[in-house]
Amino acid sequence: LHHYLAFFPPTHLRVVGGTVEEKTAIDFMLVDYAKMFQYITVEEVLTPAVTKLGGQHKSVSLDDLRQDKNVRLYFENVQKKPIWADEDFELFFGTRANEWDYDAKRAEVRLRSKHEQMAQLLRRARSVAEVGAAISASYELDIERLPLETIEVVLKSLSL
Repeated sequence: LHHYLAFFPPTHLRVVGGTVEEKTAIDFMLVDYAKMFQYITVEEVLTPAVTKLGGQHKSVSLDDLRQDKNVRLYFENVQKKPIWADEDFELFFGTRANEWDYDAKRAEVRLRSKHEQMAQLLRRARSVAEVGAAISASYELDIERLPLETIEVVLKSLSL
């Protein structure tokens, strides 16, 4: 039986179980701690594993990543499948190129820094609104670290 923290408009908040009325707002679900691992995402496993292997500063090989205890346990106990092949990792990291720098030839991955992520967003921005959204979501220090080429692209995209 699942339990939820529910808001009943206009002023009631309570833990409910089973089904809830359509007008009820569910914030999150309370689960037995022993079962919480089935809700963890692969990104929540790979990010700390890559970080632990130094992947914020240098590329990490997929072989080293596969050897990480938490990565192995995730695939065994949550996915209940073998650890991904290189092609699966390539697809995963490729669809998250803003956060991950993946080199398919070398089978290595690195976490992009926040200013690199912002630079990626700005280089892909095609409208003033997209540029504004990327800048407003960043820290001032990240903006100061932008390469001149990125600033040039941003300025060109802002010209009317």
